[in-house]
Amino acid sequence: MSTVSPDGRWRWTGAQWTPLPHVQGSGYRIPRQVIRDGAIWLVLFGLWAPVVAVLALNEVSVRVFLALGAPLGAVAVLSTLLFGGRLGRRGHWRELGLAALAGTAELLFLYGVAMVVSPDPNNTNDIAAGAGVVILSVPTLLVVASLLGLGGLVGRWSPRPRRFRCARPLPDRGPELK
Repeated sequence: MSTVSPDGRWRWTGAQWTPLPHVQGSGYRIPRQVIRDGAIWLVLFGLWAPVVAVLALNEVSVRVFLALGAPLGAVAVLSTLLFGGRLGRRGHWRELGLAALAGTAELLFLYGVAMVVSPDPNNTNDIAAGAGVVILSVPTLLVVASLLGLGGLVGRWSPRPRRFRCARPLPDRGPELK
């Protein structure tokens, strides 16, 4: 019969108090390269939104809008697919889900900032931004998760590059060529 102390650190064995093993969390850490790649992806992924917002606020022509916005949007989509592919190739599915949440949070934040800084004669930008974030959160998450997941599946199922080796060893070239 053992009793645990009120602070949860000791157990009474009947003869003495013995320390309980310290139980920490799961001990899971996100690998550094995933954090680095994720930070690069978030920059590339969110780069288009401020540019498009500035272009829209300045009411530029459609030609300028497409000339600047479309390539940056393509970079965002391509970087999302490639980052998802890197995560999928390594089997980092948990990180893929976290990346989908991070990308969604970034887009919703940029949307809210764009809504608040846009001129409004009625001064209702904050209300519209809040409602827009609520309404657009689920579709944004679905799109970001779909792009990352598609990249992850392609990365997981694509054949890995193979390193070819010589069928026979190279002949010894002698000491003068080493």
